[in-house]
Amino acid sequence: MLGFIIGKVMRAIIALLLVVTLTFVSLRAAGDPAAAFLPPDAPIQQVDQFRSNWGLDRPVLVQYLVYLGNLAHGDFGQSFADGRPAIVVVGERVPKTLLLLGLSFVFMLVLGLALGTTAALTHRTPLDRAIMLVTVLGYSVPNFFLGLLLILVFAVQLRWLPSTGSDGWQTLIMPVITIGTTGAAIIARFVRSALLEVVGKPHVRAARARGLRDFIVVAGHVLPNAAIPTVTVIGFILGGLIAGGVITETVFAWPGIGRLTVTAVAARDLAVVQAIVLLIAASMVTANLMVDLLYGWLDPRVRAGKRQP
Repeated sequence: MLGFIIGKVMRAIIALLLVVTLTFVSLRAAGDPAAAFLPPDAPIQQVDQFRSNWGLDRPVLVQYLVYLGNLAHGDFGQSFADGRPAIVVVGERVPKTLLLLGLSFVFMLVLGLALGTTAALTHRTPLDRAIMLVTVLGYSVPNFFLGLLLILVFAVQLRWLPSTGSDGWQTLIMPVITIGTTGAAIIARFVRSALLEVVGKPHVRAARARGLRDFIVVAGHVLPNAAIPTVTVIGFILGGLIAGGVITETVFAWPGIGRLTVTAVAARDLAVVQAIVLLIAASMVTANLMVDLLYGWLDPRVRAGKRQP
């Protein structure tokens, strides 16, 4: 198990290094940040001074090596916009994003498990078909469209909820639904498939033959065996949460990392964008690592170093 963990950690470090490299090169190939921060009629001396002050006049390879050296000492660079450390600018937005994404994850997990379990237990009934239809719609509707639709109905027409901002729990309802709907639909379909595959196995039939109640059979014999494929899809969804958060935070003017990403990219604030991308990549790698460790907890064959059939 230790070798398994070390291998996963090494692959995670390599993935992060590749993300840092690709992001660094792509941002510098996209254009000169001086064009975004200086007026179009700025004299060439002012442009050269700006580039010199921020080290942008050096060769890209030299800039990259300096950036890696600074990263090794915990320095993510300075924001072009206000001169503060980029990690400070990003860190101010992290609590809001964690709150939104955390609630969205709980929402999608609870709703997805409930719908998937209900559909599996009512297999081939009208309720099962209705749930599958709802999940198809939930998966198909884009986040930005669903968010705008919720604003139109609940903020503009009914005036029940605020459309933007982050003041009060009411402002969380529509963003959470917007982000969580797609994930809940995916989880529901995977849970249904996994449960239907497990329900027909001998140990489940034996439990029913012993007269155990349906709740005990499902909770004690069906759900644990269906957990591994469900954990797999949840790991992928965790990564997609951040991407969905960028769009949703923009739609609802939520002051989190997603909205900061849009403004930083538009302004070519290189240090802030690089810090955000590195944070997102680290979050996704950590989520995948947690999924791998959950495998070891759920399946003893992984702890023993054996391959699954």
